[in-house]
Amino acid sequence: MSSDPRKFFRLANLIWWLGLPCIIFLDYVLRRLSSNYFVLGLGESLWFAAHSCLAVSSMILLGLFFRHSPWRMASVKIAVALFFGGIYYFVAVFWYIFETGLDSF
Repeated sequence: MSSDPRKFFRLANLIWWLGLPCIIFLDYVLRRLSSNYFVLGLGESLWFAAHSCLAVSSMILLGLFFRHSPWRMASVKIAVALFFGGIYYFVAVFWYIFETGLDSF
């Protein structure tokens, strides 16, 4: 491993903040290329599995970044990162779902 722990933080952010739009874009492209826009795409299980993989890998990398910090400080910083990541997730996903007309309340 490299001596620079900041690479974990950068990589965690890259995975989460760029990975989610890539998954959304892939789903959109698959839907546009299919004959029925509202049926295909990534599929519900693959859609949520991809998001879960992004979240877990980002959390593991954040944990590696904060592993030398005091326990309380690290847990607060990870909680803040998860809060903003969660807001980003819900805004991005709901925007995609509602703007494309896939679902509505």
